[in-house]
Amino acid sequence: MPKTSGFRGTKNTGRLSTGVDRCWESRSLNQVNHNEGLTLRLAALIAGFAYLLSPVTTAEFSIMPKLVIPGNIEPTVQNIVAHGGLFVAAILCYMVTFIEDVVIAWALYVLLAPVNRSLSLLTAWFRLVYTAIVLFGWLNLVTVFRLLHTPDYCSSGFRPDDGNSEIIRLRRKPSSRNRPFASSGLLSS
Repeated sequence: MPKTSGFRGTKNTGRLSTGVDRCWESRSLNQVNHNEGLTLRLAALIAGFAYLLSPVTTAEFSIMPKLVIPGNIEPTVQNIVAHGGLFVAAILCYMVTFIEDVVIAWALYVLLAPVNRSLSLLTAWFRLVYTAIVLFGWLNLVTVFRLLHTPDYCSSGFRPDDGNSEIIRLRRKPSSRNRPFASSGLLSS
């Protein structure tokens, strides 16, 4: 039975291996371990720091609780109108987080590819799909900001029969007695 040498898949036939064989085998092994110059350590650092420095925690736990009052739309609208800068800061925190999500998906793909390339690719795609779905929710925040801070939004192609007309009415004449979204089912009691 022939003996195998230290390199993967090569048999020791008793003859001296040439430098070309060693160079070829070491090059193929290095291609498995490196992804265009990015080391696994660097990919892990990028993913870890992107998770740690994500500003979504600031938006979720510091800014939005000051502005949004669950179950009560009128004070929420008044808070967003009064503190538009905080609302924009929360929107920007979410936007930076989306950019970081793309970087994290890429870094996790590079980090996990040596273990299982197809599972790593699936993980990266799930992360990117999640980011795309949340991005559409973020666009609703931008729409709310535009509704509440653009003076002539009604005259710029806004249809009064769509659901956002009640927010415009609240912005113009706030009332503490009526609950505009209770009849449409958008506000839970």
